[in-house]
Amino acid sequence: MVISPDRIKSRLKQLGIRPDKYLGQHFLIDQTILDQIITTAKDFITDRDTIVEVGPGMGILTEELLKLNQKDVISVEKDPILAKSLPNLIKDDRLKVVQGDILTELDTDPDFQSLDSWVFVANIPYAITSPLIRKLLYRNNPPHHILILVQKESAERITALPGDSRRGLLSLQVEIKAEGTIVGFVSRSSFWPSPEVKSALLLLSTREKPFIPHDEEAHFFRVVQAGFSSKRKQLANSLTGGLQRPKAEVIDRLKQAKIAPVARAEELSVEEWWRLTKILLPSV
Repeated sequence: MVISPDRIKSRLKQLGIRPDKYLGQHFLIDQTILDQIITTAKDFITDRDTIVEVGPGMGILTEELLKLNQKDVISVEKDPILAKSLPNLIKDDRLKVVQGDILTELDTDPDFQSLDSWVFVANIPYAITSPLIRKLLYRNNPPHHILILVQKESAERITALPGDSRRGLLSLQVEIKAEGTIVGFVSRSSFWPSPEVKSALLLLSTREKPFIPHDEEAHFFRVVQAGFSSKRKQLANSLTGGLQRPKAEVIDRLKQAKIAPVARAEELSVEEWWRLTKILLPSV
């Protein structure tokens, strides 16, 4: 159950700390949103799954996650004082608290390398949204589901479909590995202290078979990055500059891929980008 801002303030005062803006500490105080997170998580968490959480803070979400199955919950907390206090707040042998930066721990902590069936559920610091999602999806053992509270604009960029001006490189990086859904939007008043931005609950369901083969991702993203290098330009121009190819050649390749040279990067689907990649870089 969520606790009031007054109780959060009291606990923080006992610990001798204040909410840290640098760490993106915004504590969830909305029971409806907490219930929505747990209800959504129940649909995909199995008895085999280890649950990984980031930024547990006072352990409000952590406590609920421990109720979802009998496996471990691994909570990564960067703040050393909060990390040390969490086992005292939640006395459960299945809770494993890691003090550190999740972006580092994912690469260095042996526990994360050996995870088999696992999920990621968290109210993350918004500043790490893009690198964290990429690290989770592009590892050898990705979680089969990711459920996170993120900035509303980030969720909309990640789930943007072809033709949406918000569609960009991150949209495609996510789409080839997972199916993204915005579960719901969250107001600023759902947190204390209130963030300056609106939030969204984002669900990413990892694909059993990614759209692009692993050994061909580098070629694919070389073309995609060139296409988005000058997003306002037509593809014929952005690809000419980004790939350092003659414009006439690029226009010819676009036509072979059945893509209009005047199209813009955000208009293309993953399938069109992949078709274009195989024509522009025939060695693939």
